[in-house]
Amino acid sequence: MNKALRWFMKKAKVWIGISTLLLSVSALHAHVHAQIQSGSKYKGQAEAQQNTTNMVYLKLKRPTPAGTPSYLISPTDEGIAGAEIGIEDANITGKFLGYSLTLAHINALDSAATDAITHAPVVLIDSPDAQYQEAVRSVVSINPSALVVNVASGKDTFRRMHCELNVLHTYPSYQMKTDALGQWLRTKRLSSVLTLRGAHESDEAYLDAFLRTAKKFKLNIVEKKTWQASFDLRRSAFSEIPLFTRTKKPYDAIFDFYWPICNA
Repeated sequence: MNKALRWFMKKAKVWIGISTLLLSVSALHAHVHAQIQSGSKYKGQAEAQQNTTNMVYLKLKRPTPAGTPSYLISPTDEGIAGAEIGIEDANITGKFLGYSLTLAHINALDSAATDAITHAPVVLIDSPDAQYQEAVRSVVSINPSALVVNVASGKDTFRRMHCELNVLHTYPSYQMKTDALGQWLRTKRLSSVLTLRGAHESDEAYLDAFLRTAKKFKLNIVEKKTWQASFDLRRSAFSEIPLFTRTKKPYDAIFDFYWPICNA
């Protein structure tokens, strides 16, 4: 179960990138179609004209924790690759409907980024949680009419803080994921759960979401433990994990979230 959950979280950005673009295409096409129809002299004989929409993908660098194995480090084009696939696929349809999409990549909020955002009706934000709010404020201040899309942060507090009409959250939140997991645990009759988490802020936020899920689906939390990461070479998974996961009461499943594994 844990491997499947980690695999899903690792691949979510690429999938969400594709769905985000397709959703944006639908909204933009409706707008373009309305403009063509209203500007046409004869409504039934409106000819589709090529309309180009420039989109911006703002990807701020995520720090990789020291000691993270190479196989857990995310590729540099994660998220962007999904957006490019979505653009390519959407433009196939656009040839017949009279629109085309372009995608610009920026990795910092500098003068070049300001110019790109100013002329972009859609801005996709892929940012670490610590910089996400600042990134949204900066984009909105540069281009108040732009559609801002969160494609990378699952933090629940962002949904409550940024619920403006022009801010769209397409990335699944922690609560969405834990509710899905809670339903699965209840369906499989795995009602007793041991929770493990790292010491990172995101680990705590994810655990809080799961605790709300546990209350909602009447799951029993046997014990809550925090994993302390260190570089002590004497520690090993074979010796520590069996001891760390030992509890006084029996449990059916383990819920664990460790930031370097799931968010590197």
